[in-house]
Amino acid sequence: MQMERTFADCIVAYHEISASALSSLEAIFQKKAYSAKTKLTNTGEVSNKIYFIAKGCISGQYKDKNVYHTLWFGVELDCVSSYKSLITGGPGVEILVLQEDCVLYEASFSEMKELIESDLELAILYHRIIESNYLYWENRILELQFNTAKERYDLFVARAAQMLQRFPLNQIASYLGITQETLSRIRAKY
Repeated sequence: MQMERTFADCIVAYHEISASALSSLEAIFQKKAYSAKTKLTNTGEVSNKIYFIAKGCISGQYKDKNVYHTLWFGVELDCVSSYKSLITGGPGVEILVLQEDCVLYEASFSEMKELIESDLELAILYHRIIESNYLYWENRILELQFNTAKERYDLFVARAAQMLQRFPLNQIASYLGITQETLSRIRAKY
């Protein structure tokens, strides 16, 4: 069972900020509980929400020809959103699906952007969130391009073994870019 994190925990995971900056953010973020299987966003929708995960886990999925592909996983302390939609103001491509009952801190990105534009400290925080996302995606692309299926699984387990209990194996296989049968063969060797 995962422990629920505070809003301050979620922020500090990215960057330390002053009490006054934290208070400014707390004024726009609302704590909300959602049931497992809830979709926060859908392909083709415009989203203006940004979320910090206090408790639970979320997967980012993409639907292609009626097949769902898992792009990423989010767990406690992660900041998640349909970033393409936030940045461009247009429709997003991801489907954000809650895998467990979740407690999220949620805000309108337009409100957060106003704060970012008027407070250097919050601009730095946002910069750290974007940097973290960039590094995640760079590592993900390199792993998919240059590692074998077994190497990708080994890296996944080394970084996030708890994910094996929190996400279905078909989603983990999709995330690793392999079939569920290949994942079963790799796991059988352990």
